[in-house]
This record gives sequence, C-alpha cells and structure tokens, in this order.
Amino acid sequence: MRTVGELHGYEIRATDGLIGKIDEIYFDDERWVVRYIVVDTGTWLKARRVLVSPIAFGEPDWHSRTIPTRLTKDRIEHSPSIDLDKPVSRQQEAQFNNYFGWPAYWGSFGLWGRWSAPVAMGMPLHPDPRADAAAAAADHHLRSSREVTRYRLHASDGEIGHITDFLIDDVSWEVRYLAVATTGWWTGKQVLIPTSLIETVRWDERRVDVHVRRELVKDSPEWNPDDPSWSDYEQRLRAYYADQRPPGRDSA
Repeated sequence: MRTVGELHGYEIRATDGLIGKIDEIYFDDERWVVRYIVVDTGTWLKARRVLVSPIAFGEPDWHSRTIPTRLTKDRIEHSPSIDLDKPVSRQQEAQFNNYFGWPAYWGSFGLWGRWSAPVAMGMPLHPDPRADAAAAAADHHLRSSREVTRYRLHASDGEIGHITDFLIDDVSWEVRYLAVATTGWWTGKQVLIPTSLIETVRWDERRVDVHVRRELVKDSPEWNPDDPSWSDYEQRLRAYYADQRPPGRDSA
C-alpha cells in the first residue's frame, strides 16, 4: 500500500532514459482506480507534463524510488497532448489508449476491464477506432489527486474533516482508502476511510459523503503513517468497518 504523498517525486524511466518525476495522479470517478500518473518532464520536454498509465509499468524499485516503463522517450514525446488543467474525458482516454495500442478498461466489471491488474493489459493490440464512438456515449471524467486533496468529508450526520492523502494498492492501483484529518473535531487524529464506504461525491461542492456516522469514525483505529505494522492495522480497520455497506455510490 502506497500513499500518493509518498509517490510524489518518484522517477519514471523509459527504456532509453529518464522521463521525469511523478507530480500527481488521475483516478476515475466510478471505480476509484489510478488510471494515469502525471509526470513532470522538467527541461526534457520544456516543462511539459505527460500522462503514463500503470499498464506501461515494469517492476517498481521502491528502495530507489524508481518506476521503469516499457515505453521509449520518443513514444512518450509524441503521445497525444492533453490539457491537464481541465478534466480528462473518456474520449481523450480512448485516443490515448489507441495511440499506445492498449485495450480499454471501461465497459466491463473488473478494475481493469477483463483484468484485475494493469500489468496484464500491457501486450500491444491493434488500435480500434470503434473505441472512440463507444467512449463518447459514456463520457466520464478522471479526477486529479491534487484537486480532491482537502475535499471535505461528510458522515451521514455531519462533517468529519478533510482529505489529506490517498492509499493505493501498488499491484491493482486501486485507491483503497482516503486519509482524513479530523483536526477541529477530535484533536490531532488521522483516520482512514475505505473508499467502499463512499456514497456520493459532490464535485461542485468539493465534498465526499460516506455512509457512516461521525461517532463511528471517531472511534475508528487511529492511523499513523510512520507505523511499520501496516498489515496488523489494516486487519483491525477492515474488521471495524466490516458491517458497513453503502446503499449505492453516486457522483454529482
């Protein structure tokens, strides 16, 4: 499990050299899965920021804070330009995936289409122009980690705190938990909220609603990002929230 804060500054390498460093992530607003990382290319591409999908990743070297890719620098340089100051649409994703020859992840029930992890999707395919038409029919947007950080979190009976980080499964790249600072409600306590408990996201209000009461969050196990015993903590956290089931998830 990795936090987005931890991933900031990781080096992303092509097969023939350094691309740049991770600046933020983009996740989809339905499944809460990281679809792309945003790479700051520094002086190499005149400060251009580019998208790289986990589909292209090799085995990360967590010790040296490096993630290799199966892409060349030339392939990255000539990838479709996307304005990252605006939401990334599904149609743009279809064009991006067609350029790299990757299958679409949408249109199926799995986290990555028919696959459970992005690494299984890395075999090049022939581009399918029909993906553009299918994409236009369901134009969902990706969301920036930088945008959603500091969104207010609301329980069923009132505000809890604000989002400070995201915890990501480093195999499936699913966003498993929201890190929440409850300062102002319960002094100094940081907690994790499973994304499975998200009921509604109110993008225009910069707010996330979860299907629990404030008291339940107050009594949940406190999260210490410096505690090395993560597996023990996650086991207690899962047991604590085991009986909580949202009636549905919606985006507004």
